[in-house]
Amino acid sequence: MALSSLQLVAALADGQFHTGDALGLRFGVSKGGIWKAMRKLEGLGLDVHSVRGKGYRLSEPLTLLNAEHIRANLPPSRRAELSGLELLPQVDSTNAHLLRQAQAGAGVVGDRDDAARGLAARAPRLDVEVGDGVTGSAHGVSLSATRLLGYIRGRASL
Repeated sequence: MALSSLQLVAALADGQFHTGDALGLRFGVSKGGIWKAMRKLEGLGLDVHSVRGKGYRLSEPLTLLNAEHIRANLPPSRRAELSGLELLPQVDSTNAHLLRQAQAGAGVVGDRDDAARGLAARAPRLDVEVGDGVTGSAHGVSLSATRLLGYIRGRASL
């Protein structure tokens, strides 16, 4: 089984220590494979702590995006407008992805958007790390996290 960064982030999201042996068993890879995967997480900007005899953990717990939780918290009017919601761990561009989907009313939310445009691209902090920010597109319009959340909550228009 190939270990993805998202799987490892989900396993470490609780902020607790997890031994290399336990993670290796869980994902069917060697401790060396876990070590290499941890280096990839650091490359994504996550602060991974490694303590001999205790294992690995993130410096602080991380809340990952959850499509069901987002849908459950949408006002009914927004829920009716949004025919689909796809969560992606990383995407070339939420807007381009949405346009590729060619679905009326579809929305895309990602932790990282490598080709952010509009307000998201002009945000003062461009070094967004996994779990630090949200970017997205709705109805083919790129949105900043604040505007996206306002739209979802029914307090802002596109």
